[in-house]
Amino acid sequence: MRTSAAGVWALGGITPGPPLKHVANREAEVVAHNLPHPGLPRSMSYDAVSAAVFTDPQISQVGLTEQEARR
Repeated sequence: MRTSAAGVWALGGITPGPPLKHVANREAEVVAHNLPHPGLPRSMSYDAVSAAVFTDPQISQVGLTEQEARR
């Protein structure tokens, strides 16, 4: 999330990751760690980002679908 401009970081909808609030929250945690710890940077993984439907009750999914797992 470090940009090519010195001291400028990007997160949320302007990054290549999914434009989701919970993803931006995690990106903010990574940036908050990396700012004071430049020698111990953390990276962001987009491997297991859940998808959600905001209904009542809420529905969420992460990982393979049953059909993908069977293949």
